Amino acid sequence: MAGVFGGYWVRQELLNAALMEAISNLRSQKEDLRNVRSHSAFSATVSSIIASVFASMIAGQDLEPLFSGHTFLGVNFIFLGAVCLFVLSLFFSMQVLTKVQDVTFEANPTALLHWSKWDDHANSGLTQLVEDLVGDFEKNEEVIHGVMGNLQLALIFGAAQIIPWTMVVANMV
Repeated sequence: MAGVFGGYWVRQELLNAALMEAISNLRSQKEDLRNVRSHSAFSATVSSIIASVFASMIAGQDLEPLFSGHTFLGVNFIFLGAVCLFVLSLFFSMQVLTKVQDVTFEANPTALLHWSKWDDHANSGLTQLVEDLVGDFEKNEEVIHGVMGNLQLALIFGAAQIIPWTMVVANMV
């Protein structure tokens, strides 16, 4: 008899530990997403600084080279490429900052109460709650992975704009 009750308490403690770990993991994901979003704001700032530095280099120059040579709609391809890379960098940074996605970072108190009322000696309610939280964790991971991909694209496009901007400045001098 003692072995049966001892097994029950061990299982109960393991489920409680799993619940606490699942909640802790969700909270850590919240911090991860917050960090990625702050990096995105920094990325947008750096991209803007790069564009403004190069734009200030050509500010006092004759702008005729920007509208001659190989053009699209009257604008030089190289200048157009620099502007497009800058815009793409800002676009992907904004995707990180503003895109609304379904994420869950906390245990729902209503679900906690529901499962505590319906829990039986087999702890099926607590087991289901932990499984739900693990499922939320996995969904959040997909969202965070997508957001990090957008951040990487923002950084790549922001750095890539240096090449066409350098070519534009070289043609202006």
